[in-house]
Amino acid sequence: MKKGSVTVNVAKTTFSADKKSVELELASKLFEGEYTVNVTGLADQALTGSVKVENEKVAKIELLGEVAPINAQNKQQATVAYRVFNQYGEDITKSPLAASITWTASNGVTARDDDKGILTLTNTSDFKTGDKVAITGINVSTNTVVSGVVTISDASATDTVEFVGIYNKDGKEFSGDLAVGDFVLLLNAKDQYGNDVNASKVNDDVVFTSSNPSVLAIDKAYDGQGKDKDKIGLKFTAGPNYANGGKVIITAISKTSGKVAQFEVNVKAAPALDTFTLGTPTEIVAAGETVKLPFTAVDQYGNTVTKYEALKGKVTFNTDKAKLVKDASGNAVLEYTAPDTKGLQVLVATVVGSGKVSQLTIDVKEAAYAATIESLKNVTTTVAKDGKVEISLSNLVVKDQYGRTFDLKDKLTNNGNEASLGKYKIVVTDSTGGAVKVAENGTKAEITANDGKITITGLEKGSEEVTFKLQRVEKNADNTYEFKDVATSPLKVTFNTVDKSSFTSFEIGEIGKLYADGNESTHAKALKVYGVKADGTKVELPSNYYNVIVDSNVLAFTGGKLDVKLDAEKDKDKFGTKDEITTKITVIVEGAEDPVTLSKDIVVSKVAPKADKIEFTDAVKNGTASIAVDKLKDDTDAADLSAVLKVTDQYGVEIKDPSPIITVTNVKEKTVDENFKVDNNGSDKVDIQNAEAGDTFTVTYVLDGKTATVKFIVEQTPGEQTPGKQTPGEQTPGKQAPGEQTPGKQAPGEQTPGKQTPGEQTPGKQTPGEQTPGKQAPGEQTPGEQTPGEQTPGKQAPGEQTPGEQTPGEQTPGKQTPGEQTPGEQTP
Repeated sequence: MKKGSVTVNVAKTTFSADKKSVELELASKLFEGEYTVNVTGLADQALTGSVKVENEKVAKIELLGEVAPINAQNKQQATVAYRVFNQYGEDITKSPLAASITWTASNGVTARDDDKGILTLTNTSDFKTGDKVAITGINVSTNTVVSGVVTISDASATDTVEFVGIYNKDGKEFSGDLAVGDFVLLLNAKDQYGNDVNASKVNDDVVFTSSNPSVLAIDKAYDGQGKDKDKIGLKFTAGPNYANGGKVIITAISKTSGKVAQFEVNVKAAPALDTFTLGTPTEIVAAGETVKLPFTAVDQYGNTVTKYEALKGKVTFNTDKAKLVKDASGNAVLEYTAPDTKGLQVLVATVVGSGKVSQLTIDVKEAAYAATIESLKNVTTTVAKDGKVEISLSNLVVKDQYGRTFDLKDKLTNNGNEASLGKYKIVVTDSTGGAVKVAENGTKAEITANDGKITITGLEKGSEEVTFKLQRVEKNADNTYEFKDVATSPLKVTFNTVDKSSFTSFEIGEIGKLYADGNESTHAKALKVYGVKADGTKVELPSNYYNVIVDSNVLAFTGGKLDVKLDAEKDKDKFGTKDEITTKITVIVEGAEDPVTLSKDIVVSKVAPKADKIEFTDAVKNGTASIAVDKLKDDTDAADLSAVLKVTDQYGVEIKDPSPIITVTNVKEKTVDENFKVDNNGSDKVDIQNAEAGDTFTVTYVLDGKTATVKFIVEQTPGEQTPGKQTPGEQTPGKQAPGEQTPGKQAPGEQTPGKQTPGEQTPGKQTPGEQTPGKQAPGEQTPGEQTPGEQTPGKQAPGEQTPGEQTPGEQTPGKQTPGEQTPGEQTP
């Protein structure tokens, strides 16, 4: 379809049942002019037709009644309804086209409309029932006229109410888990003259009641409800049993006519957890480890419940070792922390609402330890004579006794003392006079820290077996500590040393672009030269195998690295109009028979470094990271939030301490108190305030046009109590309980460890006649009859003191041994 040369957008085409005609619905109204329609696909040539269209206009005005009811609040006013139609018979009463009608009335009465279909007549004195008023309305632009005579009548009052049905904008069923304000009961209401009335009139003239206010209570009627916002709607408030659902009869009674209308509303009970079934662990559960246990949660309708918020507080466990936590997707995950000793553990889950129970027996295995070095990864076992191979912690594949990967990070030490009990070191050994060596002096090297490494150097052509093993700090019978071999740990790896005769060719390793950083040397890159064996194996050559020649005006070769001497700013004239220049390096390798000359073009750029790749550290797992509450208490949190980033520039060099623009979104507070606030959002100085453990939020980083997103979960600072709470007897940090001893000192009268106060029981032993907690001695009274341990008058417990006597070392009531804690206090 076109209007002149302009194509008109057809929003919808509706074909007739016989497919011989089609209705075209445009995206906007038609405007005056000639429209041409072309139809193709029926003949060789397009079929063409045209139609002339005129602009929409007022074509008809109607008064909708012959009576004008008096306004009950102002008897000098009366109202009559009217409607306006366009030339197509469509109601345009509320359209701007209908806003230019001029009204006149007889007998000194003024008439004014509200542009919405109500004409108000105003007299200089009170109207009387039966008064006649002649009315004329004219739309000047189309010369459309309406006239009529209305009779003043008694005040209008709502006479009838007709309920239409429950409306929800998303078509959802009325349910106790949804906001009650999302639902409205639509209705039609008319006065005694058959005219529609508005919500205000309905609220004045109609009494609404609810048969079950504990589920739904009445709010009031509102205009502008329904899909087209043209209906009256009755809204509700939630009663105390709204979530439980139920049947509610809504009754409407007209105050003037007594007419009654009723409507039955059925509120579906909110889904409630019915069963929580524990599943068998799919992985080994070792002592002291935290694992995820499978579970199935189902509501009363048979639907699976997975979201954390839907399960929070709905399930209890028989131990604090089990808890539900929220993952990055908002789903619930059941975490179980095994005790520090092996054995069978029984976990019981109880649904709070239904009381249904699920039980699981967990076989807790012996605590995991680093049992074996399984292999090396990303390590070449061929080394050139005088060449070197570095091996660090990341190159070792370590497994525990269950065959699982064991992470040695933060578990290495060089000290065989009590503080290092259970920690490890990696010991690497070779033989004397072999093809390689693992240490400059001797035949043993060790890795004792996260960043530790050992270097294997090629000595003479040939092969040699190198042994890698674990040693762990253990306690001896005499209470001393020392490193002992982990018997199952040794890994033997054969390293081969080759000389120049083993290489069929040589090559320069990839270097990439270099940045003109002048004297900074921040972007110097290592130059690596390789010897290539017949089977394609590449072996890095030691620097004494070759010489490097560079253009000294552009580059320097120092310490095995290529460094640009040019400065991007000071020497920009060297680049001319370009951002890059090319220089050549030459490497002369001393081959087995003859020297071999290699060359490579090196691109030098003056373009300033900027972020090219944003990656994450190991702190981010599956797009989620955690952050301690105390990290968010500074004036700016940008540095802590950026600590999870690993940013490299276009030259492959890591950008230290990046400063991206940080935007915090999708905040979900554990406690919905709206205290969580973000200052300077969308800047590099973002500051999060009032965060608490359990809050989650998403951070979007923008740096040099590169973006990355991480979801953060706020965690309690390790060892810190929930704000405002304190373990009974716990001391404020930095303060000391009254009488508490400084570590390493001893209170007067305090026993040396291993010694015992007279009459004191050894832990785990029991005073004769003393009952194990939870058990009852024969003849013991039921709680509430007698204070536990209280003696029947005239009887005396074995070993009990006669009144007035005192056990040696016992304190007189009300007195306290120096250094002793008041009940409820606790030394940190």
